[in-house]
Amino acid sequence: MMVQIYDYLKIRRKAEQSFVKYKELVLEATVGLNAKDKEIYLQNKKHYLKDHTELHSIKIAPRKHLKEERWQDELFDILKLREESRMKFLINRTVNKLLSPDSFAIVLKEDMVSNSTPFLHTNIDTSTLYSKRYLKQIKLCLERSTIIRRSIESKHVIFVPLKIKSTEVGCMILADNGELPLQTEEFNIVKILRLHLTTIMIRIKEFATLNKDMELMEKLVEITRNFFSILSVDKLEQEVIAVALDFTEGSRGFLIKKDKFENYVYKIALDDSKHLLKSYAFISKTILSEVQQLKQPIHIKDVIEDKIFGSYLEYSGDAFSIYCAPILVDGNIHGYLYLDSYNSDAGKMLINREFMKLLLIQISVAFKNAMQYESLMFKNLEISSLDNLKNDFINIASHELNTPLTTLLGYTRKLSRSKLDKADKETVLLMKQSVSRMQRLIKELLDFNKYQMTTKLNLEAVNIKALMKDIAEEAEQISSFRHMQIKLEIEENLNNIHLHPQSFRLIMHHIIINSIRFTKDFGTITLGVRRSTFQQEEIDGKPTLVIYIQDNGIGIPESQLTKVFQKFYELTDIVSHSSGNLEFKSSGLGIGLSIAKKIVELHNGKIWINSKENEGTTVFISLPI
Repeated sequence: MMVQIYDYLKIRRKAEQSFVKYKELVLEATVGLNAKDKEIYLQNKKHYLKDHTELHSIKIAPRKHLKEERWQDELFDILKLREESRMKFLINRTVNKLLSPDSFAIVLKEDMVSNSTPFLHTNIDTSTLYSKRYLKQIKLCLERSTIIRRSIESKHVIFVPLKIKSTEVGCMILADNGELPLQTEEFNIVKILRLHLTTIMIRIKEFATLNKDMELMEKLVEITRNFFSILSVDKLEQEVIAVALDFTEGSRGFLIKKDKFENYVYKIALDDSKHLLKSYAFISKTILSEVQQLKQPIHIKDVIEDKIFGSYLEYSGDAFSIYCAPILVDGNIHGYLYLDSYNSDAGKMLINREFMKLLLIQISVAFKNAMQYESLMFKNLEISSLDNLKNDFINIASHELNTPLTTLLGYTRKLSRSKLDKADKETVLLMKQSVSRMQRLIKELLDFNKYQMTTKLNLEAVNIKALMKDIAEEAEQISSFRHMQIKLEIEENLNNIHLHPQSFRLIMHHIIINSIRFTKDFGTITLGVRRSTFQQEEIDGKPTLVIYIQDNGIGIPESQLTKVFQKFYELTDIVSHSSGNLEFKSSGLGIGLSIAKKIVELHNGKIWINSKENEGTTVFISLPI
């Protein structure tokens, strides 16, 4: 093969030398063969030829016959790929197809700095690539932006700079095994290949950066989700330091705060295994002070080489990096995130400024969220305590007031039976009415407090028709002095309904009292029960039993309809009436409908009002069947 190649290249001397050597090798191969076999072998191997130009045992396909458009198209196709491993495979295949080097490598610029594994390398080890001799030529070809040819240890080596203008990507190294220097056609291929490979390598670096950014972004999203699930400030502080160490591959992480005396306090101190640190050597207070003043992060890549802060540490060991940033919440410094790579094998942390900026924003929002939650929990605890105090006060005050009022009522009844003149009798009657009214108000307060604290009622099956008849009779007695008409409308064939009879009676009492209070003499109040007929009367899409109380009184202004169920809300500028020993005035406590709403909700039902001024009001109650 070598004879034919040299002959094709018109290197006569080399061709003749190789032809002589070829014939010697063929002859050596016949040692030990009998005469007949030896002769056959020598004839087959063209041993008796006198001129090397007559040896044509192998067909030679010169590389220059490869179509340039075809292999360039193959290189352009590599640019369409997204997988780095696939790109590497195709680059390696194309180079071997075009040049068939004995050894081949592509070394990126960043690989040279750290002596890390080259981007691509075939039949050449890293110790050779990063030897002084090779590195010198690599740097030289990049500086000159020129392909350099060298003979190194009997091999023909070329160094191809992968560079476009000022953008240095790396270097491609091609070497044979000492055969022949690159021919003109091969060299032209290398020159074209250089431009394409530089473009491809830039593309690969862009993809690598993009993929790394995507990984960081996914990690940041997961970190944010985790942060927002933590609602305790103390736990969040611990998690922030642990996450920051993972995110930057630091060896130590601190959350540093200032006490009331402006002294730095190490609130959290962890190593990269998330164990608590006991010593805090070589923490730069100068950097902390600078961060406090600027309210901006500071990143020191190498404390040994840093000219500004390095001297303040008084440190002479291995190089390490520092990152310090303020944790800002609403513009105020909550603490300082302090990370470093002290005593780390890597020496430096992985600090991506843009992603650290995003991480700090998420940390800030997470702390604000946790602080607001703790504040709300504290306020809720205060409100709960006040609510308990209020309930206790209402119970105690109601009972304490009820005792003397019962005594007063007894005396007024005794006085009313004694012989008094007309004026005194009227005074006693007013006293009796006032005491009775006070007792009713106290009972309302006790009922209100009772049902506010109730979370569940014991329901039982009740004949709603019989219950409504009893309630209608009570309403007739209360309104008899007002000459009011109480009507009862009950749908036929109603099944028993599960409710709490005592509390249901209390609902109806408050609503009926309101109807009597705000309806003029000789008015009409209708009590009704029916199955639900409209969608708004259903509960969770299921049929209900609807109880309604309708009057033809003065109605409620539309602007106040949404407020009537509020606690202690009273309608204003409304007339009042008297009925027997009951006095209906608009100056009550305003908790009747609030109690009714709470009891209805305890029945898993709903209550609402339709009303129109000067026409009347209807209160609807829907209860599950």
